[in-house]
Amino acid sequence: MRHAWARVLLRSIDGRVDASAGVFRGPWIAEYPPRIIQSFLTDHPAPVRPTPAALRAAWLLHHINNHVPLPVLREVAGFEHYSTLVRYYEHANVLDVADFTAQLVGAEVAR
Repeated sequence: MRHAWARVLLRSIDGRVDASAGVFRGPWIAEYPPRIIQSFLTDHPAPVRPTPAALRAAWLLHHINNHVPLPVLREVAGFEHYSTLVRYYEHANVLDVADFTAQLVGAEVAR
């Protein structure tokens, strides 16, 4: 979970009596498995209703723009193939090749 969401989640559990109750909950009916994120969004309405797909895309794009290495991003996102990430890169910040010249020519770059 991104740090920016911590405050929202803390507000959502403020005042709960049962500390063991999950934040992301849904009905536990055998025929209809719970939709955890949808339940959370229903319980906490906002002017713009994000979808699970939009939240995931925003999370991935955030990490792409922060230059998280592809192998790390693929693993934490649960993707089997790198090609799954390609569609997110077309929405990423445009990079200037000049910012990476030192790395491309073999200079040591502090991380």
